[in-house]
Amino acid sequence: MKQLSYLPTIAAFTLTLAACGGGSSNSTTPDITQPETIEEKSISLTTYTHTLCDEQPYQADIVFHDGAGKPIKITKTNTDGTFSSVIPKDAKHLSILGVAQENEIDTPMRKISTELNIEQGGELGRYYFARPTTSSCSCQELQLNVSELTYLNEGYVLNFENSRVIPNSSSLARICTSANTLYFSVTSPDKSEVKAAELTIADNTQFLSLTNEDFKHPGIAIEDQYSPTADKLMLLGFKDGTSTKQLPTQVKNVTSQTPFYIFPSLTEYNFQYQRAYAESHFDNISIYVTHSARSRINANGDYELTALPQSNTQLGRELLDFSQNINSNYDFSLVDNRYSEVRMNFDFTRNGQAEFSWSIFGGIKASVPDLSFGSVFPEPSDDIELRRLALNLSGYEGAPRDFNAYRAFLNKRHSDKFLKHPEYAKYVYTSITATVD
Repeated sequence: MKQLSYLPTIAAFTLTLAACGGGSSNSTTPDITQPETIEEKSISLTTYTHTLCDEQPYQADIVFHDGAGKPIKITKTNTDGTFSSVIPKDAKHLSILGVAQENEIDTPMRKISTELNIEQGGELGRYYFARPTTSSCSCQELQLNVSELTYLNEGYVLNFENSRVIPNSSSLARICTSANTLYFSVTSPDKSEVKAAELTIADNTQFLSLTNEDFKHPGIAIEDQYSPTADKLMLLGFKDGTSTKQLPTQVKNVTSQTPFYIFPSLTEYNFQYQRAYAESHFDNISIYVTHSARSRINANGDYELTALPQSNTQLGRELLDFSQNINSNYDFSLVDNRYSEVRMNFDFTRNGQAEFSWSIFGGIKASVPDLSFGSVFPEPSDDIELRRLALNLSGYEGAPRDFNAYRAFLNKRHSDKFLKHPEYAKYVYTSITATVD
């Protein structure tokens, strides 16, 4: 994209697209011929639209760029959102473009996702484009009969997906769900005993009875561990190693005295997440920082804590330097040696209206060329403003830091139940977002 000039005051967070040529696209788009391919390196990905309720396949534009950022091949994903292709000769980077709209009152805007250094190929994953939620996400109302659940007579508390269920005087209660597999738990008055139930219901089920015998899965209390800066804890339990089937997330503040529980007979893989959150405000700029770390819990409830990342001056310096010139180098390798991947997101406006959103994915350090997108996205010729800047750093403790090796490390997750492998246990993540209020 054309050189992005950063205005002198950081409080404005304004970027100007200067019409300075130099490898960027002009009002006329050059013809793009089918390039020759040499090595049989392939790339694949999938694109979707999503609402609060569902996701659907989406046909997006694909642009392959050379090392200087110029487009050398333009194509599309299939109508089912899938895309797989041999990487063209001289292609170094790839962009996925579509239209996103968060809600009906917003103006639809272009959304661009650029993957840097794709020469080695592999599975890039899923890309989502928001569309408005036009109706409420429906759930099925279900009447519970707990007259035979005698645990309640002993003072136990009944929960459905971590929310307490209080029956009426007729031992009836109502819940609302869109799932066919339901999870309940009962907790003794002194919290020394917790048992879980997993029940499968058919579509359109309207009535369900609970008994003591349904609660077959004893829970194990987890001792809290967390870094000094943590403010919130979460516990996730997965039924298999693919992260697709999980129990409802348990969440609490670090000051809570209520323990987390795992249910080893239900979930084979359990993880504790700790989070540290902070925000600050300067004139009309708001900055939000979140650090997160994941630790794997064994079947006995024991775990070795993964320390939270920490903010430091190197992180802020690199972010500021890069924000002044997006077409440049960045290097976050000294921030935390567990990070291997960077995602940066820039939301631009023109005259107060959303113009486009651009995400850049790359290694922990990289060079971002002067990217252009041909006829798929002619660049604005007038001034635009940067209204939101977000930086996400992530990685696994002990994982490769070379980006091609790290992509190969991530690609193994697509062909195996990766959660069972210890190298995918200790995950760390940092998000920094700056917005103009």
